[in-house]
Amino acid sequence: MGWFPIRITLELRKTRTGWQAIVRVHILD
Repeated sequence: MGWFPIRITLELRKTRTGWQAIVRVHILD
């Protein structure tokens, strides 16, 4: 009932100060 088809992707990005972690949540239709 409360379930939504989602996909979570984790992206590491190199910046000047270090590493930045970006979490993206995609809702699948």
